[in-house]
Amino acid sequence: ENSIQKSVNKKLWFTKSISFAKQAITLQDNDKNDNELDTFLKSYIGKKMLQCEKETKKRELQVLRKSHSLENALAIETENE
Repeated sequence: ENSIQKSVNKKLWFTKSISFAKQAITLQDNDKNDNELDTFLKSYIGKKMLQCEKETKKRELQVLRKSHSLENALAIETENE
């Protein structure tokens, strides 16, 4: 279920990225400078980077917890021997 959601999110992100690229190309072709699009893209990129950082920290925490669980299990097993 989680991998399906990630796949959907990637497709959605890709679709949005293509849409933004098309808008930027159109504006460039028309010799227009759209500060609104530029601001929106910078904001979107900033949010994506923050989201990626949070996901990375979450994964690191999960790995750390698993590592501690394994260490505790080994310590208990060693004590029982």
